[in-house]
Amino acid sequence: KTFAAQLGLSSCVTFTGPRKDAPMFYKGSDIFLFPTHYEPFSNVVLEAMSYANVVFTTAQNGASEILESRFVMNTPQDVSIIETLDTLLLDKEFLEKEQEKNYRHAQTFSIENNVKQTLEVIHAHLH
Repeated sequence: KTFAAQLGLSSCVTFTGPRKDAPMFYKGSDIFLFPTHYEPFSNVVLEAMSYANVVFTTAQNGASEILESRFVMNTPQDVSIIETLDTLLLDKEFLEKEQEKNYRHAQTFSIENNVKQTLEVIHAHLH
């Protein structure tokens, strides 16, 4: 909040704190930007993708491994994504294509798939 105030953005930014209605935010969004310094594999990336958001995150997030490189920032301050962001904002067809691709990709990480693959590994090593 202090940093937002220092940048003169306090009136443009809302800090909501923990919310029980997070899906509402995903549903109302097209693009999800998560510039983190470190995350082993953040669930918010998959959550945003499952709501058909185009997701950007940093290389320090393990979830970056499931994204195309143009959606991965080297650091939280990396501005190299601006061209891709501009294209998403100006080209509705490109945005919709990427949203659909993220939605389909997120489905491959469902709990059902996770359990199925885990059981396959367990069974393969039991016999």
